[in-house]
Amino acid sequence: MTSSLARTLFQPLMLFFLASACAPIEYTVVIVEASEALEAARMAGAACTQSQLDARSPVTASRPAAESGQELASTESRAAFEEAVPRCAAPYEYYKAVEYQSKAREEVGFSDYQAALKYARASRDHARKAKKIAETGEADIPAAPKTSSSSSSSSSDSSDSKPADKIEKDVRDTPISDDDWDLVHDASQEGR
Repeated sequence: MTSSLARTLFQPLMLFFLASACAPIEYTVVIVEASEALEAARMAGAACTQSQLDARSPVTASRPAAESGQELASTESRAAFEEAVPRCAAPYEYYKAVEYQSKAREEVGFSDYQAALKYARASRDHARKAKKIAETGEADIPAAPKTSSSSSSSSSDSSDSKPADKIEKDVRDTPISDDDWDLVHDASQEGR
């Protein structure tokens, strides 16, 4: 009888320990896949240099170059330089993957393997997306929904009032329950 009781208790405990040990192993596999995907995306041209990011930014694009006069003299040198510099094809996806990978490693430091696994998967997925965009040159941007011109013109002709007039509601006309009134009253008394 003792052996059957021990077996009954032992099996669920072993399943629990095996299940709890899977998260660190799965995290290790996924974070390695994420690192490989990030490197593949970087090699495909998804990453950017700081000067490329500055040129894309609306804030820094209008600034003059810090050191003008550093331009390349010949077109051959310029072509060789452009081949060596990343293409900057998918910076948003690439750097999102980098940040997710960093967050995954941070969560492992707190032994939160479930959260780390979630961030590692997100890093891997964004790195794969960055590589795909860098290789094909096309982002998965959904098309804007098509609107018919007849429905938009008829709706604007049917009412002369502003849309805000339709939505606006006077809060003073809304009934307030006694419980809500007590909360408001108590909050106002605490402030004194």
